[in-house]
Amino acid sequence: MPSLRAPERSWMPTFRPDGFLNVLKPPAMTSHDVVAMVRRRTGLKVGHSGTLDPAAAGVLVLCLGAATRLAGYVVGLPKSYRGEITFGVATSTGDAEGIVSQRAMAPDLRAEDVAAALKSMTGTIPMTPPAFSAVHVDGRRAYEAAREGETPELQARAVTLYSLRSVRLEHEPTPRLLIDVTCSAGTYIRVLAEMIGDRLGCHATLTALVRTRVGHFVIEDAVAPDRIETGDLDGLVVP
Repeated sequence: MPSLRAPERSWMPTFRPDGFLNVLKPPAMTSHDVVAMVRRRTGLKVGHSGTLDPAAAGVLVLCLGAATRLAGYVVGLPKSYRGEITFGVATSTGDAEGIVSQRAMAPDLRAEDVAAALKSMTGTIPMTPPAFSAVHVDGRRAYEAAREGETPELQARAVTLYSLRSVRLEHEPTPRLLIDVTCSAGTYIRVLAEMIGDRLGCHATLTALVRTRVGHFVIEDAVAPDRIETGDLDGLVVP
């Protein structure tokens, strides 16, 4: 008598990958897209450890199965980024995704002035979240109010920049600064870029961002989405 049991779907994993998956999020793919892909691939509950802006790339730590209970802990881990700041321009969002709101000639920036500005900001500083952020204000996300032309009232909060250093300063064709920063949860690198511009006396906007580390999860170990989509996750999930 033939078995009435449904055949197993070959793409479903034969293990319970309860743990953490270090994904290399590419630019233009949202954090939600990555979560949906892994949820589809595993059939498990999946959460992430802090959203990356769509244009940003880098480490996105996913919590799978029972590990979703630890998502709050992972969200609170220190994070490291490499960012590119372009001087002389400001946008509505603080990054290249926004509408240019101001443009002016940037001053002749000297490496020693940049180093002094970054050093003065290292440590615990107040930072106001950007209007285009997921912070809740009066029962809804700040970005929802901003998209409707409103100005959400956001309160400054303390964040800690554990390290902040200049990697490279360029003057042509446009003044640009490449930085490495390790910071506490709740730090907005878009806002940091604008603050650095203020310290140097000019407009500034974040034009590229890569998250290189979340706690002990580093970009060198991150797994590309296409490998997750087509390969076996066994061995990739950290218990």
